[in-house]
Amino acid sequence: MPDANEVLKSIRKTLRWLVAATVVLYLSFAGIAIYNFVTNRDQQAALCELRTSMKVEARASKDYLRYSSPGTPIGARVRANYRNQLAGIAALNTLSC
Repeated sequence: MPDANEVLKSIRKTLRWLVAATVVLYLSFAGIAIYNFVTNRDQQAALCELRTSMKVEARASKDYLRYSSPGTPIGARVRANYRNQLAGIAALNTLSC
């Protein structure tokens, strides 16, 4: 039967390993969280830029449709594109830019 000192040493050794593993895991999780934060911030900025660009294009399409003759094939494509732009803008309106 092992004596009390050996058992105590074994418990301390195991405890050190557990503390070290816990610290490594916490640092890993912190690194992943920082990476996700930076990546999400960049993606949100890109989506905000896309929304701004879609608003400019939608204004141009609206102006074109206002001053063009109705019933042309190009007008029909611009009208469909304009509806798609409005749908995209509405989907991206939830972003806080």
